[in-house]
Order: sequence, then C-alpha cells, then structure tokens
Amino acid sequence: MARCVVHSATAGLLSGICALRSM
Repeated sequence: MARCVVHSATAGLLSGICALRSM
C-alpha cells in the first residue's frame, strides 16, 4: 500500500488505477 501512496503523490492519475486495483 505504501507504494500506491508514493505513486499517487508523483502521479494523481496512477492513484485512480491503484484504487481500482485495491478494490
């Protein structure tokens, strides 16, 4: 999950993808 947070900070777009994958 930490990686998702880091990516989200660098690229908000990736944050959305990470959220979908988390579900």
